[in-house]
Amino acid sequence: MDIAEYPIVTDPCGLPFVLCGIGKSDRQQSVVHNDGSSFYQILYAKNGVGRLIYNGFEYEIKAGDAVVLMPDVPYEYCEIEPPWEICWIIFVGESMDKTLGRMGLDSFAIIHFNNIFVIDEIFRRLLEKAETKDALTVFNAAPALFALITELFRQKQIDSKLTQKSDLTLIVPALKYIEKHYKEQITLDEIAETLGITPEHFCTVFKSKMQVRPFEYIALMRIQEAKRLLTTTDMSIAEIGKAVGYADKSYFGSVFKRYERVSPSVFRGNF
Repeated sequence: MDIAEYPIVTDPCGLPFVLCGIGKSDRQQSVVHNDGSSFYQILYAKNGVGRLIYNGFEYEIKAGDAVVLMPDVPYEYCEIEPPWEICWIIFVGESMDKTLGRMGLDSFAIIHFNNIFVIDEIFRRLLEKAETKDALTVFNAAPALFALITELFRQKQIDSKLTQKSDLTLIVPALKYIEKHYKEQITLDEIAETLGITPEHFCTVFKSKMQVRPFEYIALMRIQEAKRLLTTTDMSIAEIGKAVGYADKSYFGSVFKRYERVSPSVFRGNF
């Protein structure tokens, strides 16, 4: 099923993030813009494979891939391995070119997510706001649009670090191990042992490549999962804390607030 919503934007009021359109398609048809578009666009694939021709260069966009398309740049895309299921967001904003430039998102790159839940959840929130057709949508959607752009920036940073050859053979298995066990009470010794190195060496390599310490990364994964459970289940705060690796409800609340600036209950109430 195809969905497309175009919020009423009579006056963007100089806002830095303005949602102009959002949609998704279970089977994307061919799209051609020989002169580009007037908007910025984020596009990501949930299934299948598509072909994107952007500024004369050809790319394959597979499940988990996301791209940012700049205004006035010719592009076209089509399905090559069905069903090519995609979601898209078009937007503008005051000094958007500078904002994206500072984040390194103004030059074309395919940003890959092993788990697209985070951006898919933000997309869902944006779509809900657009469907209200409220005149205040332009204001209500701005925080979520910023969150989506920030998530693309964060993942691109991770991607760029992983492309560096030095110690790549250590980081990739470590990330896979953490992804599999982050809800458990894992230790640095356990992770380092699976890699055949000392905990001290592992911490040094991980911090140099990821710019965060291993347990900070684990905490980020736990909080992302907690956000999913808070918005999609009726589990209690204590149950969610235990489900993501925090047996103590108070400690879970303090960690959550450190990263999200609000308590779990306030976060849930906002959605």
